[in-house]
Amino acid sequence: MLTLDQSREYTRFKKLDIFFDNNGSAISTYPPFQTEVAAFHDNFEQLEALIPQKDGTGTGITTGKTTLKHSVADRLAVICTTTKAYALKFNNPPLAAEVNFRANEMFRLKDADFLPFVLHMQELITPLLTDENYIPYGVTAEAITAIVTDAQNFNSLIGAADVEASGSTVANKDIDAAIKLILGNIVQFDLLIEFFTGSNPGFAAGYHINSALDNTGIRHSGIEGVVMANGEPVAGAVIKLGGKSVVTDLYGHYSLVRVTPGDYSIEVTANGFPSKTIIYHISRGKVGALNIELHAAA
Repeated sequence: MLTLDQSREYTRFKKLDIFFDNNGSAISTYPPFQTEVAAFHDNFEQLEALIPQKDGTGTGITTGKTTLKHSVADRLAVICTTTKAYALKFNNPPLAAEVNFRANEMFRLKDADFLPFVLHMQELITPLLTDENYIPYGVTAEAITAIVTDAQNFNSLIGAADVEASGSTVANKDIDAAIKLILGNIVQFDLLIEFFTGSNPGFAAGYHINSALDNTGIRHSGIEGVVMANGEPVAGAVIKLGGKSVVTDLYGHYSLVRVTPGDYSIEVTANGFPSKTIIYHISRGKVGALNIELHAAA
């Protein structure tokens, strides 16, 4: 799964790739720019090879993975709804907010975020199983264990499904490395494009339009980043913002989008760390980068 930042960059690179293909005659008039375009094309091909094909097969592992994710989301949603009813009945609004998820919201979680989310729900609900007020609601340890087991099986299929769809597994570090190379190409383009300002202003203007990050068509508002501690990613951390919450994946990554612009108090919690509160402004149409560092209690 691509992060939002990776998706934005990929969309921008794709627009540039098409733009350059359609303007070969202009590019050929300036050899340094032409050389950089050739390097850009090579690097972009490498990036595309790392990304799962969207038209991959809809059978076998891919279909099984989707079916399993639906099954886990549907069953966990019932438990979350039941637990929310209990929480509201016995005056526990924080718990009600934590389990306020529907099946379709769970299913839309990134694949890498799904198992950490399920484990977090298990962590919330397990202590309730011995509560005499919760027992009548019918949630059992066996039901939760079965859901977690299926979520673990789903997680094991993520890489396998990528192999089936694209012929290779997708490592975010490899994608980031490919993006870094292309960003180096763009630094050169931004410097060399001045050559065309006088000789071919239309080409220069077209380059600026197609290379602009804001021209990717993504207009969500929100935040995205990584939660770290002592240089290591923190998986399973919970980020809460304006009634929404998300759990970091195995690499500490999170994203919260479709958030109404404004000022927010963001709460970050994770096992073994004191909770952390951050005041942050969400800008309209922007997904801000907010990396979070946690520190163990003294």
